Parts: sequence; structure tokens; C-alpha cells
Amino acid sequence: EAAVAPPLRELGVGGRATIDGTRIRVLDIWSLKQRGLTSEQMIEEYPLTLAQVHAALSYAYENLAEIEAALQEDDRIAERIQRDREEFLNKSR
Repeated sequence: EAAVAPPLRELGVGGRATIDGTRIRVLDIWSLKQRGLTSEQMIEEYPLTLAQVHAALSYAYENLAEIEAALQEDDRIAERIQRDREEFLNKSR
């Protein structure tokens, strides 16, 4: 009998694919993969099962352009927040 992968929600947190029953984004798991973490290490970082991690990685591989675009957007947002924070702090001095 074949194992059934845990479902993913296509539009979860911020319109991003998430692991069903969680608010953990597929791209968060993909980021850990890019940093060189194993699936076993990922479940130490997040309260997930190996099956959930594998489902997320499978989704990421099948939708790589979407995941990479989301990561780039997250990076742009983080840069903008940092820039705005620095400007605010400089004005406060």
C-alpha cells in the first residue's frame, strides 16, 4: 500500500503554500534545504513529521519557479523593512 503524502494548502500564509494543519510555509522548509539541513534536522527546527517535510520538499521541487520567486520577494520585503527601520532610527536621533 502506497503512503499518502500529507496535503499542502496552496494558499496559506500570505498566499503561499503551507503544510496543512500548520502555518509553516513550504518555502521555509525549502530555505532549510538550501542551507544544507537534512530532513531529520528540519523536524528539529519545526514541529513536523518526516512525511510533512518530504511533502513540502516535493511541492517545492515541482514548483521551483514559484518558490524561488517567493524567496526573492521575501528578501525584497526584508530589505525594505531594514531600510525603513534604519531611516526611522536615524530620524529619531
